[in-house]
Amino acid sequence: MVEVIKRDGTIVPYDRDKITLAIGKANQEVPVEEQITSWDAEKILRVIELRRKESIYVEEIQDIIVRKMMEYGYYD
Repeated sequence: MVEVIKRDGTIVPYDRDKITLAIGKANQEVPVEEQITSWDAEKILRVIELRRKESIYVEEIQDIIVRKMMEYGYYD
């Protein structure tokens, strides 16, 4: 099972639903035409999950999400 190292140093199990929720919350902050699609969100989750690491820093997850969103044309 993949572990996530949080900013305060605590370690928690990877939770796909938390990342999905965070992407959804970010979507609510931008106009509809700038929101990420569920298909693109799924692709981002797969990139994170295919890293096959035992642990990952929450900052790494955030960086992957931002980088992929920019690749898909979502800049805000």
